[in-house]
Parts: sequence; structure tokens; C-alpha cells
Amino acid sequence: MQAERRPKRAVLIAAAVLAVFALLAADLSLGMHPRACSLCHGDLVEGQQGTAHSELGCLSCHLEAGAWSYPGFKADQWTRMYPKQLLGIQPTPARTVSRAACVSCHETLAPLTERNGLVIAHPSCAPPPASCASCHAAQSHGQTTLWGGQPVMEECVSCHQRQNAPAECDTCHQGRVQTERLRRGPWRVTHGPGWESTHAMGDYDTCSTCHATNFCAKCHGVPVPHPVSFGSTHGRYALADQASCDTCHGTQSFCSDCHGIEMPHPSAFLTEHKDIADSVDDPACVSCHEFKACTNCHDRHDAHPRDEELEAIRRTR
Repeated sequence: MQAERRPKRAVLIAAAVLAVFALLAADLSLGMHPRACSLCHGDLVEGQQGTAHSELGCLSCHLEAGAWSYPGFKADQWTRMYPKQLLGIQPTPARTVSRAACVSCHETLAPLTERNGLVIAHPSCAPPPASCASCHAAQSHGQTTLWGGQPVMEECVSCHQRQNAPAECDTCHQGRVQTERLRRGPWRVTHGPGWESTHAMGDYDTCSTCHATNFCAKCHGVPVPHPVSFGSTHGRYALADQASCDTCHGTQSFCSDCHGIEMPHPSAFLTEHKDIADSVDDPACVSCHEFKACTNCHDRHDAHPRDEELEAIRRTR
């Protein structure tokens, strides 16, 4: 009986092995066809129709250059894409589009490229290894692309500032007046209706592109963006007009969280501070008050229980 079972088991094992090899062979050939991709990414394949890349196969862009490109792609499919599909998880492409894939067709770019009124110097603004998809992700799949990618004004201005490059509007924009430019991109939020409550959502470093350094202070009453030294000088602004702080920082906890003590001090603080301060060198105190602020008051009250401690510290300074 056992002798009869062995041939049957061997046949079953051989059949299973052949079935696996058949599936692998089918996947290695058919699994790389655009129709196979459309089984999971049908919306992206449909979105490709009508674009400049509609005649290209999926692998033309999603297969990286190099010897590992094909096996690496299949490894990503087997370990990431197929398991997700079997588990009912929305699959994502096995590979994003590499710069090399784009350059294989767009080998030469003019030093200055103008499109829709925007001028880009690709050699300077997008040198290797920058990904073309950062700005052009929607070129292949149209509106079905989850994130189309586009040049971000704040990033452009920040780079121009670091490189000491011109940052005037007409350097990069053509054919639109300023009011039209403010209706597009992030400017619609920071400069649109209700800008008083939304303009802080932008990147402060880019404000100086169009606005003088004292432009913000006209409304805020303090230098904005705050300079590096503001941590040591903001106290006098807060004492002069705390309301100007509340305009942006809102809650009292903003001050207290940093100072480690209720700010501004409550009305009863003068009589209670001896029980709150750990010592005259308490960091929560000396971050704002000089030592003489303590001694000027304590020297006038000889009976104060901490006079000996104050005197000992005074002798060490």
C-alpha cells in the first residue's frame, strides 16, 4: 500500500511544481502587459487616454534603468502589489517614475522653458537627481493622478533666496498681472477673501518677496516674522500690548508652556511667588528677571526669610 502511495505523491508534487512554474511563466510574460496592469489600476489606465503619453506602455515609464530593473519590478509586484490585491487593500504602483525614464524621451530641454506663463530654468531648478514627477506627475494619467504635482511658489522663492537669485515676479511669470497671479495656487488662500485670518498659513520667509520687512509690523506691532533675537526681547512687546501677542498665539497657555509658570503673572503673584519659585536661581524666574530684580526688592525687607540665601548668592557674583 505504501509503495502505491509514493508514485501518487510524487505525481502530485510534480504537478504542483509545474503549476507554480506555469503561473510564474504566465506572470513573467502577461503580468507585464498594460492590460494586466489595468486589472488593478484601471482608472489610471483610462486617465492616460488623451494625454501625450497615451501610446506608451506602463513599463516605458515605470521600469527603471539598469540590470535589476525587471527582476526588481517583479519582486515589488510579488511582495507588495499582489498581496495587497488579495487582501483587498488598494494597490499602489510597484515603482514610481524615475528621472531616467523621463530623460530617455526628453533628453534635451531648453535652458528656459515657458508654459502657461511660467518660466522654468530646468538645469538650475530641477538638476539631477530631482524627480520630474514632483512637478509633472499628472502628465501621464491626467486627473486620475492622486497628486498631480506642481511647482510650489514657496519652495521656488526659498531656493532663490538661498542662491541669491532674482525673486521678482517677472523673473518666472509672464503674461499675467499680479491680481491674476494671486488667484492661483497657495496665494488663493493667503491673499483671498478673509486673508486676515488665513495669511499666516503661508511661508513667512516668502513674504519679503513682495512686502517690505516692516510691512507686517504695521498691523502686528512687532517684527514679523520674529527675528532670531526675539526670544530675549519679546517681553517688552508683551508688556506694552499683550493683545498683539494674542492675535496670533491665542491662548494664555502658549506663554505659560514655554515659561513654565503662569504668564502674565496674576495679580496675587507678588505675595505668592516665594512659594512658587524654587530659588532665586529658578530658571523660570531668571529667564526674564535679572538677579538685581530680586535684590532691589529683598534688600528693602530685612525680615524676609530668604535674605541669607540672597546674600550668599550675591557674594558669588
